[in-house]
Amino acid sequence: MQFPLPAQELERLKDLQALGLLDSARDPAFDDLVSLAAEWCEVPIAAISLVDANRQWFKARCGLDAGETPRDQSFCTHAILKPDELMQVRDALLDPRFADNPLVTGELGIRFYAGAPLLSTKGYALGALCVIDRKPRELTASQQRALIILARQVGMLIELRRKRSQLEQQESFLLTVIESLHEGVVISDSSRRLTLANQSASEILGLPLHKDIGKVPTPDPSSWRDMEGRPLRPEDMPAERTLRGGEVLSKVYTRLRRRDGSDRVLEHNTRPLKRNGGIDGVVVSFSDVTDKLTALQQLRDSEARLRGITDNVPALIAYVDGAQRVRFCNRVALEWGQRSAEQVLDHPLESMMGATEYASHREHVLAALAGQRREFGFWSAVPGEPRFLQFSYVPDCCDKGNVQGFFVLASDLTAMKNLEIQLAAEARFDALTGLPNRRHFHEQLDQGLLRAQRHGTRLALGFLDLDGFKLINDQHGHAIGDAVLKEFGRRLRASVRQTDFVARLAGDEFTVLLEDVQQAHELAPLARKILAAIRAPFELAGGLQLPVRTSLGLALAGSGERAAALVERADAAMYRAKSQGRDDYVIVG
Repeated sequence: MQFPLPAQELERLKDLQALGLLDSARDPAFDDLVSLAAEWCEVPIAAISLVDANRQWFKARCGLDAGETPRDQSFCTHAILKPDELMQVRDALLDPRFADNPLVTGELGIRFYAGAPLLSTKGYALGALCVIDRKPRELTASQQRALIILARQVGMLIELRRKRSQLEQQESFLLTVIESLHEGVVISDSSRRLTLANQSASEILGLPLHKDIGKVPTPDPSSWRDMEGRPLRPEDMPAERTLRGGEVLSKVYTRLRRRDGSDRVLEHNTRPLKRNGGIDGVVVSFSDVTDKLTALQQLRDSEARLRGITDNVPALIAYVDGAQRVRFCNRVALEWGQRSAEQVLDHPLESMMGATEYASHREHVLAALAGQRREFGFWSAVPGEPRFLQFSYVPDCCDKGNVQGFFVLASDLTAMKNLEIQLAAEARFDALTGLPNRRHFHEQLDQGLLRAQRHGTRLALGFLDLDGFKLINDQHGHAIGDAVLKEFGRRLRASVRQTDFVARLAGDEFTVLLEDVQQAHELAPLARKILAAIRAPFELAGGLQLPVRTSLGLALAGSGERAAALVERADAAMYRAKSQGRDDYVIVG
């Protein structure tokens, strides 16, 4: 098996494998890009290929049955040799690299190929966005640019998918950690009153700590000893050391004799709670490491450690209790809401979000508190730039099955959503004129005919093209021709009503869709208006002035007439206008 290898092939393959795209399910976003490439380049076959060690696998394809091909038959394996260049094979039978390739000589019969390499963030060519034809040809300059731009969009989409996968893994990890708390956690205020103690703390110490909430516990000096067995003075207890000096303690070991007579070894971690520059309390977390020191060290989860983890995850993490009060939120939540922790924690969820934002969440909040997991996303009205946020509401159920609150996880998918919107718009609008394209036109025509039938009105369709446009291109070049098309589209749009629909089908072919028209004679003033608007000289770059004319055919839809028939009649009317000397219009009822 012989085929050329790019530089740093091993690193390239590692980068490819790390994406997790190979042999993944079909993705409509990639399919749309492939279809767009085929349409723009006017070819029957297009694909997004990923070049693996011994094969090329197609993430998306159109006009091609095979899901993969051997790498030694792959055109794309040659395209990735020069990551910064578009590769074109104008006639494969004349290219010694491919003349005897089974993909050329066999049933598929490839004669033309063009591929734009797909680059990873590390600069490796992972594969190519390629277009294929069964006849020799060459892409136009605009088609080459379009293919390169689409390849960049594919690269951006691959990167977005990679980041989303990483974020999903991080979300899964955090939920596992939060649901696996086995440490005892105790919080005391600056007056030594116990303000919080979790169930694990009571179990580890063998004390009903919930009875001491709001009180100042008095530990038995004979119960606590250091690791050498010496009694611990009250001022040497880890919590007291932190309250007095603000010291952060980690992995402080003590011995405890519990009321049941058992001796345990505890590992303590403490952190002061600071407010206004002073120490307002202390958080103590501790684990019973008597029998399972190594395993329980990995599971300890103090308030400070949880804060450190959640504050460094690029997602919003919060906890809302059964009364809909926010009991926890990470740094990202505060930044997105542009609020301080004091303005969020222990406050009602509705007051933190605002009435409008809360109304969008209310259904999901109630469902989560009823025990249902919810996944949803929408454009959020939080302060600052609009964000598209993907939310997960995960119910927090106690041992008895009662829901005591829910966890909130939100990811900012704004960049990916904006890209989807951009790609959707590009698939429905002409890149040169900004007008709706052929696909958008046919959708609008079908909908317009349905509306006309439903409301008992009529619809008219106009077909136009530029008289002698080929001569303009031949004499002045395609850049001037493109400028003429843009100005033609602008004048056409300005000549009709705001409610009318103007589209560019292809080349110099344009259409006008007119609704709420009753009689054919109503169309004549509009036809004259359009022709007059076009007759004014086109003033172009460099002082060039060109006379441009158009022929217009208008057809008034009959009752129940199908779109195809109406298109055929409007097109025929336009050719009748041309046969009458051009710069004219023909209206058919």
